[in-house]
Amino acid sequence: MRIETEALSQTLCVLRLTGASLTSTSAARLGDACEEALSRGVEAAIVDLGGCAGTGYTGIAALMELYTTYSERMRLVFAGLEAEGRRALDRAGLTGILPLFDSAAQAAAAPEMQRHALSGTTAILLCAGRGKRMRPLSDETPKPMIDLLGRPMLERMLAHLAGFGIGDTIVNTAHRGDVIRTHFRESGRCGPALFFAPEGRRMPDGRWESRPLGTGSTLARLARDHAAFTGDVFVIAGDVLTDIDLADMARQHRASGADVTVAVAQRDQDMPAAARLLAAAGAAQPLALAVPQDVGVYLFKAEVLNALHDQAGRTIAGDLLPEILARGGRIRTYQAPFFWTSIDTGRDYYDAVAGSLRGQRDCVTPEGTEIRPGLWVMPGAQVSPQARIEGPCHIGEGAVIEAGAVIKGACAIGAHCIVEGRSVIDNSVIRPGTRVEAGAMVLEMIAGADWAVEHRFATGSQEEPLPLDMLSQAQEPAAGDLRATGLRSLPRIA
Repeated sequence: MRIETEALSQTLCVLRLTGASLTSTSAARLGDACEEALSRGVEAAIVDLGGCAGTGYTGIAALMELYTTYSERMRLVFAGLEAEGRRALDRAGLTGILPLFDSAAQAAAAPEMQRHALSGTTAILLCAGRGKRMRPLSDETPKPMIDLLGRPMLERMLAHLAGFGIGDTIVNTAHRGDVIRTHFRESGRCGPALFFAPEGRRMPDGRWESRPLGTGSTLARLARDHAAFTGDVFVIAGDVLTDIDLADMARQHRASGADVTVAVAQRDQDMPAAARLLAAAGAAQPLALAVPQDVGVYLFKAEVLNALHDQAGRTIAGDLLPEILARGGRIRTYQAPFFWTSIDTGRDYYDAVAGSLRGQRDCVTPEGTEIRPGLWVMPGAQVSPQARIEGPCHIGEGAVIEAGAVIKGACAIGAHCIVEGRSVIDNSVIRPGTRVEAGAMVLEMIAGADWAVEHRFATGSQEEPLPLDMLSQAQEPAAGDLRATGLRSLPRIA
């Protein structure tokens, strides 16, 4: 019997057995392989039995000895045990003790193994943008730190990275970077190794002026000033919500030999209804709908990043990728079923809140306790039994919902908000620290302490919309047609 070791990451390996049947003498050899793996820092191993000629009772005893000896020192799972071996395990009354998988690939995809899949890999989270299209939400809070059902978006992405064993994470900051740094230092939720890379310059009077470099220039500067890159490097936009399988993306990246792999997806959820019907009927999609979209998740070889030109104002898509192609580099795309959305505007934000509350966003679980179906309450929140909440709804930490308040539709009430009695909130988001006074009606809004926008119109458009009661001469209604008159002016929503 031969034992081959395949490293899947710095802390995960496969011990692949081939040849003769597994016997009692195999335990010692497997133990030696485990000791050697532990000496290299391995924390989890998949014992692949698919190449063994067979496994009898003595072989089962060897596996049990291995598991009891090493399971406290490393995470051990077993894959590929043939049918006779499983029957022997069952007859011995040991079914359920050994963690078994049908194949090594299935074992590698299990959550307990995924947590080691990308150990040693670095991630860059791009968080320096101003977020102009999300104003006024982003004026005081940088976009990645905007709360999403009890947890900032950036914190959710860090948790996703940690689920694959990614430890070293660099966050570039500019606009309100102090908010990001303060949150993670005070909360203690920094992960194994979280680093910040502020972008800007020191003014003559000592003040720090934040100034984003550009996504591509950020990477070049990190390579030049900090020697930040070794191995493979994920680069991810800080305003993305996704459940993408980063381990699978890394496997395809390495197998293809690509210098850069770009995750892409179809935006079916944003197709017009007619286009969805045509697609369901098998009709060819228009070219504009069929082209995959860059989702803001990239995987680079470190040597590619280390060779970048350091020049301000460069972007990944507009400058870096064309430069890499011009040098003869290989760029591949990663296409697999995964959810993603980019939170670019107020409307995007409300859609993410509402979709998550309705269970349509697997990558976002509301924080707090679900005290009844569709109602999540964070610690310290006070909800009067006389308040009428028709959810789905999320109540933030320390918020107070008084008797007589009415909350209906998909709503999120931020931390330390006060919702007074006789107020009505309908399909809205109330930003943290906001008081909704008695008698107020908040309908389809994102509302802060001193501002409110209708989220359906919060598209980030910079154009001044034409008020609906201002008609040009060409728009004058025909005689007797009053449908276009008497409409109130709608506020401008940036």
